Amino acid sequence: ALRPEAMLPGAPGAHPGAPAGHQAVVVVGALLQRVPEVAENLEAQNISMILWALATLESTPPANVLAALEAQLLALSPELTPQGIANSAWAFAKLKVTLSPALAEALETRFLFIASEFQAQDIAILLWAFATMRITPSPLFFQGLQRRAEPMCGKFGPHDVAMVVWALGKMHVQVEGGLMAALEKRATQVAIRMDASQMTMVVVGLGEMGERVSSILLEAVMSRVLAVAPQLAPREVAGVMQHLVTIGAREAPPSGGAEVFRAVEARAQHLAPLLGMVEVGLVLRAVAAGGEAVA
Repeated sequence: ALRPEAMLPGAPGAHPGAPAGHQAVVVVGALLQRVPEVAENLEAQNISMILWALATLESTPPANVLAALEAQLLALSPELTPQGIANSAWAFAKLKVTLSPALAEALETRFLFIASEFQAQDIAILLWAFATMRITPSPLFFQGLQRRAEPMCGKFGPHDVAMVVWALGKMHVQVEGGLMAALEKRATQVAIRMDASQMTMVVVGLGEMGERVSSILLEAVMSRVLAVAPQLAPREVAGVMQHLVTIGAREAPPSGGAEVFRAVEARAQHLAPLLGMVEVGLVLRAVAAGGEAVA
């Protein structure tokens, strides 16, 4: 079965999906011409597979092709499996296309009907996709997601935890106490195995979540950030610095916070020639704050 998580930023074995060669572009273009003609005959699994392939190739289809796929997916939404829902939402997010309100509602409705069948990775991917598309979940859907996610937390891998924490932060929603406690516990357990990209997602998520976190989790996060600081990419180093200050201003000063901030600051200095203007602004603002919040 096709799984999109290997294509997500920071996933083990992830690759950026280099632009397809000329021949591949020609082949994809020829195949896509057929989609509007046969869309009504496609099954839900076929649509998910096509969307997955397009997202993996980073090939945004023409508007008429996307409309045909979305219309058929909407019609077949009552037949979607958990993996079909997660994969389809992931593909739209990866293609930088936001679900129509009708399709988003249909996916939410289908989720609520088969929530008990969702596995840990399906939940993580679905949350990541909705947050990436900046879709505000309906209260009923989000309540159902949280209730299913809580008992699944123990099965989350490092990347699952990173996706979920990042998504919850970006959604700016109220997280239930039970889920937050379970997520903190699992994050503390797997933090040691997170890479630089995954730690960036966690730090950004915690920074934007607005929730106070346990001192145990905070210590685990700080320890791992210190370890992966030399591997942070330009965008990552800016995000980590920005949100370390945010977290530090909200929480009790963590042990070793100043050392962590200095390590990330040193990485920013090393990457200075590669930083874009947005990253420069974020780093300067964090440095101006002096890191007092995390000292």
